[in-house]
Amino acid sequence: EEAIAEALACESVPGSDLRGRSTLALVYAMAGKREEALDIAVSLESEPKIRRLNSSLPHIYGVLGLVEKALALLEEQYEERISSLLFAPTAPELMSLCHDPRFVQLLRRVGLPSALAAAH
Repeated sequence: EEAIAEALACESVPGSDLRGRSTLALVYAMAGKREEALDIAVSLESEPKIRRLNSSLPHIYGVLGLVEKALALLEEQYEERISSLLFAPTAPELMSLCHDPRFVQLLRRVGLPSALAAAH
């Protein structure tokens, strides 16, 4: 509950619209508040492509166990060369993907050692 309160406070900071909503959805997902996380994820999905790809959507979906959605967004990040993809191998939110061969293959295409996926 404390983390949710902090995330709600961050969301209200001027200029933190995308990052604030992404963080709040991620915290909701980690706290087991699936519906709240999905409500925000749906609103993030409606953002213009570049904003959507710079959000935490793959991480939110990873925590929620929505592997297909997470992988599809990571693929889009790869295609658009979104730099946050470089942190995917060490993101605990993406642990649900670490044994998926498509995730390992994506890491290889990015040029990251596939062993990093096993580090989860």
